[in-house]
Amino acid sequence: MKVESYTYPDSDDVISLPGKISGPLRSQNVLLVFDPGAYRTIIKTSLTDALGYQAGAESKKVATSSVIGKEYGYTLKLQKLSILGFAFADIEVASFDLPEKYAIDGLIGLDLLKKFEILWRHKDRFLEFRLL
Repeated sequence: MKVESYTYPDSDDVISLPGKISGPLRSQNVLLVFDPGAYRTIIKTSLTDALGYQAGAESKKVATSSVIGKEYGYTLKLQKLSILGFAFADIEVASFDLPEKYAIDGLIGLDLLKKFEILWRHKDRFLEFRLL
């Protein structure tokens, strides 16, 4: 069973995990917020567009509610999403317009987090992911 650990910086307002997304045009290193409160993994639309993804016939329109109101996006399948040392091929995510002011590329939601047993010691700024 594969295990990866990560110590996040003390200065972070949110916990961001390093990752990489591969698309039809190119691959890019990303920072994704660890968000167990999000039901689905979300990648910002400007990034999915830049990597060469488009809403296709298999895409579904989706909506989510947040503190700023109801937001609309669509689903798409990423060729590959890597987080820490784990790689997931053909994984469905949602693409939404995320505010640029937050300087994040997306959120890792419960749809992906449920694939792990996670040890979280906030006092030590430590996360350990064990793939189930």
